[in-house]
Amino acid sequence: ETWFWCDAPTTESVTVSIRGYRVTARARANEFTWITDDGHSYASNTCGEEPDPKGRGLEASARHTFETKDHYDLQLHVTWNGSYTFSGHGRSSSGELGGVTTTSTRSYPVWEVRAVLVD
Repeated sequence: ETWFWCDAPTTESVTVSIRGYRVTARARANEFTWITDDGHSYASNTCGEEPDPKGRGLEASARHTFETKDHYDLQLHVTWNGSYTFSGHGRSSSGELGGVTTTSTRSYPVWEVRAVLVD
């Protein structure tokens, strides 16, 4: 069984001040979709954490069992939603920025496949 998690930041924030105006933009990752090269996808609302190697992988964002040894492309789609606040010279405003999805692809080698007997 392969355990998926990511260690990237899940929130970003930036503030700029220009000529008496202050703008803050915030983005939060709120959906993580793992896509394996063998046709499976797993969605989660968390990035997960690196599981304890002696545990069962419950901290992972997703878990998958590859059936054959090979090199697989593994994709992670992260959907971000953002908001902003604006203030200056006696005015202020805030709102939503909408969403954007980023994609990362990595080659993942499967070196070993174990048979499991089930009833």
